[in-house]
Amino acid sequence: MQGAQFQAKFHPRGLSRYDIKALISKAVRVEQKTTKKPFAMKVMETRMREGRVVCESELTILWRVSRLDSVQLMEIFEVQG
Repeated sequence: MQGAQFQAKFHPRGLSRYDIKALISKAVRVEQKTTKKPFAMKVMETRMREGRVVCESELTILWRVSRLDSVQLMEIFEVQG
């Protein structure tokens, strides 16, 4: 399996229903330096076509979501290289 190296990081119940095909993003907990507010930062690899498609799909959804009690898109950074 292509995603075998990632299996240890996922709950067995999820692995019983799905095959991991690729790791396409990473999420980290961050704190805004000026306000000390907690946020999550998601880093997505977009060099490969699959990563770009997933990223564009997720951004389309996040642009539409605007609720205080759910995930909300704050900023987008794109880095070349």
